[in-house]
Amino acid sequence: MRMLNRILPLTFLLAACEPKPPVAPPEPPAAEAPLKTTSDGKERDATVEELTPSLEQWDFAALPVSDLGLTGTEDAAAVGALLQAKYGTTEPTEGAYSETLKVTETDAGALVLFTALNRMDDSVKSEQYLVELFYPAATAAGVTGFGVRRQCWRAADPDAWTKDPCP
Repeated sequence: MRMLNRILPLTFLLAACEPKPPVAPPEPPAAEAPLKTTSDGKERDATVEELTPSLEQWDFAALPVSDLGLTGTEDAAAVGALLQAKYGTTEPTEGAYSETLKVTETDAGALVLFTALNRMDDSVKSEQYLVELFYPAATAAGVTGFGVRRQCWRAADPDAWTKDPCP
């Protein structure tokens, strides 16, 4: 029993010292029917602002949607492929460089998150690009937000995400 009392605190101490992976934006809540009840008890369609998260919420700097070069007919998977082609690398990589693409869809829209970790750059360590899509019932999908955040090699905390350019 005494040995167990010595091992358990050591196990927790070692677990607390392990490096933590970058934090991705949280999953959006599962969307139900995009209807809201007004003060007079009537139902109405939810607005884009009510159904999509804010880029500011996760500390992303807004970018012009025109930078994506979308036609307006792309689904979330196609937007992800465009992000990966535009902001990923096709060149051989060294070290711990990695890319991930995460698409989270709901009935009302989707979040597309492209992450490039450990870039071979003297300033930018990692980048995340987030695209918010809204699927209104009567029209084609539309982008409601596009942004970027970075981790900087020369920052006081190189694992902290920032929407500011890296020094």
